[in-house]
Amino acid sequence: MVIPANRLDPETLRVLIEEFVTRDMPEDCPTEVPLDVKVAQVMEQLRKGLIEIRYDFDTESCGLFEKE
Repeated sequence: MVIPANRLDPETLRVLIEEFVTRDMPEDCPTEVPLDVKVAQVMEQLRKGLIEIRYDFDTESCGLFEKE
């Protein structure tokens, strides 16, 4: 199920995006791009319709995916 980003509370959307951009990043890994910049980049991709938020009923979780 696709969830429109504008249907989520802004804080919930930010937490979802932060989890997405930091998921595979080791905690001690220095990053060249600040978290706020990465979050803004993902928000822009959502706004442009390049990615979408999907909810999976089987796993009861949601994530960000490239739009098909």
